[in-house]
Amino acid sequence: MTPAWRAWSELLESKDWQSWYNVADVVAGLMVRAIDEGAAGPAQAPSFWRWLASIGRSGHWDRESQRELKDRLGARDDIRRAVQLHAFSDQRRRKPVWQINLALRSRMIALSDRPTDVACLLDRFADADNRDEALREDWRELMHLGTSAEKIDPAVRASGAKFQRDDAQLTAFVRKLKHPKKSARELKHERQAAKCERKRKARWRTRFEARRRDYAAQRPAICSGNLAAIVDPARAYLGDTYLGDVERGKPPLERVALWLGPELRDDVIMGFEAALHRADLPTAAVADGITRNTLYTYCHVILAGLLARLRAGSGFDDLSSDVLRVGLLICLNDLTWCVDKDKDVKDLRKALEAIVAATPKREKTSRGFGSSPRSRQGVCMSGLYQLTHDANWQATGGALAAGWLTAYPNVPENVELELVDCLTHAGAGAPCRHSGQSGERDLPELRPHALLACDRSAGPFRPGAAGHRRHRRPAPAIHLVPAQSLSV
Repeated sequence: MTPAWRAWSELLESKDWQSWYNVADVVAGLMVRAIDEGAAGPAQAPSFWRWLASIGRSGHWDRESQRELKDRLGARDDIRRAVQLHAFSDQRRRKPVWQINLALRSRMIALSDRPTDVACLLDRFADADNRDEALREDWRELMHLGTSAEKIDPAVRASGAKFQRDDAQLTAFVRKLKHPKKSARELKHERQAAKCERKRKARWRTRFEARRRDYAAQRPAICSGNLAAIVDPARAYLGDTYLGDVERGKPPLERVALWLGPELRDDVIMGFEAALHRADLPTAAVADGITRNTLYTYCHVILAGLLARLRAGSGFDDLSSDVLRVGLLICLNDLTWCVDKDKDVKDLRKALEAIVAATPKREKTSRGFGSSPRSRQGVCMSGLYQLTHDANWQATGGALAAGWLTAYPNVPENVELELVDCLTHAGAGAPCRHSGQSGERDLPELRPHALLACDRSAGPFRPGAAGHRRHRRPAPAIHLVPAQSLSV
């Protein structure tokens, strides 16, 4: 870094942020190269101090060149500590320790970032006169920098003890760092928080005892799979946010035990199993609710029962195909309320897909993913995502979308675009370009921008090319859920 470079950086106006970014990138790159090639080391600490100041003036550290320089400085303790020592020797008479640390922070080498750097500086106080008031103040501030969350770093504590020796005041200061006195406001806040917690626990105990007595009286109904008696225990088993007092961080069986009592936990699992074998489940209302993106309470019981079987390794061979189909539909739904959706529900979905939607039954099974493009309007469409983006379902989605476009030529524009997405992701874009061409299926005339999505002649084939147009002209939406065929 030549004086000319530094002069140029100082002449730049602070409001010219783009120029500052460019200067910072150049300076950082030169410094990284100098460190890597051994052209700069601890002896160049004054130059590092000036160069880092030029970078700091850019006010933007989240750039690749600066991150690379920060990594180099973090790996080179000798250079970093030499610059820190230079900061103290150069600015000691003008600024206190905390202000010097701020200057170091703007240069990416703050003392407070690494307690070992603080300990290194404290080592220099080892043989100093601990009766010197200026040194005592510096020592106190450095000890502050080496303390986090009322815990003094061991290296800082060991280095600070060399200057502290047997001084009573310095010993008391260290004790205060470990156990700081709380303000009146903090004490008041703690008292109020403790009072609220006692009230919350009292309310919880009251509700728990009432609930335990109520469900204990319904024990036969729970064991027999009575839906009214088993729904809320199923919610507790699933960690449903509907129940505000469920310990969602606990394992499923422990959640039930904490919510209902350990003596009823096994009865609840027995009730789940009984519900899976009920002759009246699943009903048409359950399947229809899923197509409307509505999960009836029965679905919680079915999902809980299937998950209990999955976790116990019991298998699903003795369950009816209707129960398994509805279970798969539930897994394909948006289960944001279920705490186990990211692991166990995904495992359950894979297990059920292997049974319910196994090839060559997949297309028949999934026929209802959008079998009602003629249905209700005015709702958001969410059901084709599975057919469009899941690799295991894309071939089926392409076949079904072609049939739906033919059968329902007057679907709203946004639905048409989703169906075209199914075609393009399945690699079936060519058939939808024009109807009546040789070797192509007869499809209705599509809107121009829908044709564009599957037109390969314009360039490389890009699935979902029409996606960016969906929000330009709002159209009535149809709610399609990956559900409707599994219910038939």
